[in-house]
Amino acid sequence: MKPLRSFWIKEALGLTLALESGKGLEARVRSILDTSRSRELLTRRALIGIGLGTAASVSLVALLAPKRSLPGKGKPVPANSWEPTWPKEVRGRVSLPDGSPAVGATVWFRSSTRENRKIARLGDTDTEGRYRFPITDTGESFTIVVTKAGFGPAGTYRTDADLTLTTATSLQVKAVDETGSPLANLSIGVETLSTGDFGGPESYATYLPFVTAHTDAEGIATLTDLPPEAQLRLGIGSELYCNAAKLLAYDYRQGATQTTPSPVVFPHAV
Repeated sequence: MKPLRSFWIKEALGLTLALESGKGLEARVRSILDTSRSRELLTRRALIGIGLGTAASVSLVALLAPKRSLPGKGKPVPANSWEPTWPKEVRGRVSLPDGSPAVGATVWFRSSTRENRKIARLGDTDTEGRYRFPITDTGESFTIVVTKAGFGPAGTYRTDADLTLTTATSLQVKAVDETGSPLANLSIGVETLSTGDFGGPESYATYLPFVTAHTDAEGIATLTDLPPEAQLRLGIGSELYCNAAKLLAYDYRQGATQTTPSPVVFPHAV
């Protein structure tokens, strides 16, 4: 039988045990421990780990490790954490930036599969900023988005979450073709908004195909009710343009409203 690898476990009593095979370790353990009842019991646990091998040792580590709370129990679950099961209903509370209830905020439910995606309006928050709606759609993933005129949106993957709307920011863009000519009367939609790298610990992602603006004769459009410091992708209809996303992400994440439109090239618009 091959010798077991040594590994260390720090006990609350301040005692450190090295678990490895052989009678030498057993003698060391017995020489260190005193004859008190509590430490004798600790010795027996260590010797059991030695005799049973690696599998039992790993079990001992799991036993001594602190237990973690399950999602939804104990400490509040972050709004951006992933919900593993398809929901039968969604509920939560929405606040304004000052902490007061967001009365009359609109709750949207976005469901998606590999083939398509759709978004449905569930309803509005009540006088306490709370919402609770049944879910009848099916899909592979979902996102809950809350919007209110004059504020930036909030989003979550959770079926039960406390959300806070952000202070609204606006952004002007100028749509041009590959030659630099302005694209007038063009419907530009915000496809994706996120507060950081998608899936990161402090990020959330929302999908807002209904946030749109039309360009004027000079190709300028103003997008409103956007959250500060967000990354976004712009699209025409259902198409996305990565070159627009890269250009706007750099400027927009500075957190300032742009008063001078940034030229955005839509090469397939004409």
